[in-house]
Amino acid sequence: MALTGSLFGSVCYADLPSATDAFFASQSTFTYQSGSHIFQVSYQSISGVWSVVTTEISSVPNVVVSTVQALQPSLSSCDPLSGWNDGLLFGSLLLVAVVSATVYGIISRAL
Repeated sequence: MALTGSLFGSVCYADLPSATDAFFASQSTFTYQSGSHIFQVSYQSISGVWSVVTTEISSVPNVVVSTVQALQPSLSSCDPLSGWNDGLLFGSLLLVAVVSATVYGIISRAL
C-alpha cells in the first residue's frame, strides 16, 4: 500500500495538513526582551495558513510587530492504515486459532 500519511511524533496522520496542524499547535509561545521592549512570539493559523506572529507585549495595547508565514515542517511519510492492517492480521490469526480449537474439540468428542 502506498504511503499517503504524514508522521509527527508517534502519530501517523491521514494527510500532510493534519500533521502540520498538530506540529504547529504543539509549539510553545515564548517571550524575549530587547532593551525596554518585551516581545511574544507564537505560531497562529490565520485563514488556514500558519504564521509566526511577533507581538510587543510591553506596550498598552499590545502591538503586532510582524506576521510572517511559517516554513512547512519536514515530516516523514507513513501509512495511516498500517495499524489497522496489523489488527486485521492479529484478529484473523486469533479467529483461525479459535476455529481450530473448536474443530479439534468436536472431533475429539466424536472419537
